[in-house]
Amino acid sequence: MPIQKEINFQITTIGVIKVVAVLLALFFLFLIKDLIIILFVSFVFAAALSPIVNKWEEKGVSRALSLVLIYLVLFLILALIISSFLPEIINQFKEIIQNFSPYFQQASEPLPNQGMELKGDLQGFLDSLNNIFIGKNAGVFSNIINLFGGFGTFIFILIITFYLVLDKKSIRNLFYSLTPLKYQNYFIPYLKKAQEKIGLWFKGQLTLSFIIGLVSYLGLLVIGVRYALVLGLFAGLTEIIPYLGPWIGAVPAVLIAFFQAPIKALVVAVFYLLVQQLENVIIVPRVMSKAVGLNPIIIICSLWVGGRISGILGMLIAVPVAGILSVIVKDYIEFKKIN
Repeated sequence: MPIQKEINFQITTIGVIKVVAVLLALFFLFLIKDLIIILFVSFVFAAALSPIVNKWEEKGVSRALSLVLIYLVLFLILALIISSFLPEIINQFKEIIQNFSPYFQQASEPLPNQGMELKGDLQGFLDSLNNIFIGKNAGVFSNIINLFGGFGTFIFILIITFYLVLDKKSIRNLFYSLTPLKYQNYFIPYLKKAQEKIGLWFKGQLTLSFIIGLVSYLGLLVIGVRYALVLGLFAGLTEIIPYLGPWIGAVPAVLIAFFQAPIKALVVAVFYLLVQQLENVIIVPRVMSKAVGLNPIIIICSLWVGGRISGILGMLIAVPVAGILSVIVKDYIEFKKIN
């Protein structure tokens, strides 16, 4: 006859208080999630800039002067890009939005039922883009600023990044203040490792996106595809998604080329295949060899979760957060094996 065991659950006042405290803490973190994301984005930028500032400091240049010079160069590059390319990018976006609906209707005629459903989904997306780039209630530039979370947020991130890099110990002290005392000896040693990993990922991803975007733009320009600048920019942005990114970046270019001339779509498809081979064989091994090194499925899932939590900013910090967690989890697994 099996032995029956009685399990007694005791609900104490202290236990209830602890549960309520945890729930309140989680609710509070949810309320300030935007601030947490801003702080983490600043941490990512600081991780990318710190190695440069450290090298200049070894050569006798003060950290403050190094940061000022870096900011000036970045602002000059940004101003050059905005003045040279942004008007053309906006014009091309306008044309794509205005002309895409007829193209899609033409392509969906063989499948009327499915085409109508897809067209309804697409129309919502096009309406969103229309409000951003050719909305009547606000200027184009203000709409773009709102898209990326506000100009004030951007300046706030730059200021926090400046102070994090200015003081070598600021990041460590920040995490010390946020980490309970009993976990500091475990958590803090991995801060430097995580910071290095994030810095490598950020610089590698930025370099990879720039190279692929530039190569795609020049190739489409030579082939004669319309909206080459926007399509090249899109190809660069989709590089953040592993494996699927290049395919996603190629789809609009192939579709637009098809409506110009079917043979041109074939040429564009072959071109993107060559770019992907170039990326896999040469660019990625050289640029991303020391980066985060996460499983592609984990990266895709982290991007989805980040996007669901806080849109574009959430997606920006998703991979670095996953990188930090991977460092902690791997070390914990090794620790358990040893013990």
